[in-house]
Amino acid sequence: MKKFLIYLLFLAVLFPTGCEESDKPEALNQEDYVVVAGGALLPMYEPLKDVNTKNIEERFVTDEFAYEIMTGEFIKKTEVYSMIKGKDESAVILKTKDGYIAVGETSDGSYPGDVYIAKYDKLLLEKTYGGSDFDYPYTAAYNENMGILVSGKSQSGESVFGNNPFAALFDKDTLELKWSKRVQFAGSADYLSDTAAYLSCGKATEDGVKIVITKVSEDGEVIWESEPLEQIIYDIAELSSGKVIVSQHYAKDGDMVNKFVLIDENGIILKETETEIYGSLTATDDGGFIIVAERPVRSVPQPLYISALWTDNETVAAKYDEELNLLWRKTYDTLQGEMGTDTVVPQKDGSLMIKKAEKVEK
Repeated sequence: MKKFLIYLLFLAVLFPTGCEESDKPEALNQEDYVVVAGGALLPMYEPLKDVNTKNIEERFVTDEFAYEIMTGEFIKKTEVYSMIKGKDESAVILKTKDGYIAVGETSDGSYPGDVYIAKYDKLLLEKTYGGSDFDYPYTAAYNENMGILVSGKSQSGESVFGNNPFAALFDKDTLELKWSKRVQFAGSADYLSDTAAYLSCGKATEDGVKIVITKVSEDGEVIWESEPLEQIIYDIAELSSGKVIVSQHYAKDGDMVNKFVLIDENGIILKETETEIYGSLTATDDGGFIIVAERPVRSVPQPLYISALWTDNETVAAKYDEELNLLWRKTYDTLQGEMGTDTVVPQKDGSLMIKKAEKVEK
């Protein structure tokens, strides 16, 4: 959710108008928007129709403890959770095989802050990285083979990250820095597989700066750079075949475009196709992938305070094969006409785990 909010803010600044309809990538009319803080426009979408829903395996979860176990997330009831959040309320917490890893910004009252990484069962090990100016993380990912990938922003020229938006890989045992690379922007899309990290980077071309996917090994070697892609990359995933799928959402000729890009094992673009949604990608064991998107479909009366926009959101999950053919799609909106978002977590076996939105009491 933090990644989505950062991305939404980024788009609101860069692309204050234009977004696609549900059935085709065309701009909506002015009346199909609502105004949010700062004058930016937030699109309201028409709900999508379900496709081949009989082929979906669903598991609905109501117990919070079971939900956190099944998603691999931290357990909020543990002493570790209180310990981590007491240090940094916004820390990213990653579940590992034998404990937890926290990535956050030092918050001891002194500024500027630095990036810290810590291992917990109880507190096992902690390291801090940064310099004389602000250094802070946006997102983090963990892989048992590769380690810890942290994406963030450094304003300290003398730090290990440089004065750059960065993605950095750390050793999972020692928390030592393995490498740091400059990326497209702070919090830009990345992916950590068993053998490599995939980063969104800018590349100068005759047509200006283009975005490329850069595949980087554990020791920091660039394995390949993809052919240039257009503008913003929302998410990346490595398929079981070794190919890479990319979800994009960007402005073009006054409209907003949603697109899948399929890249082969050497960085060559195999196929591009426009699609109705953009969102988070999960590779599945059968060679395909599932995409999950959260879309505001209508504004709702202010339930709490009037300084924020409240919406009824639908969550869309869609399954595609490796050739980008749609196999099934389903929309979840438990609280139709009220504020709330159903949480859908795809599993590698192709099933969905769903936690229904709970009604907000006024």
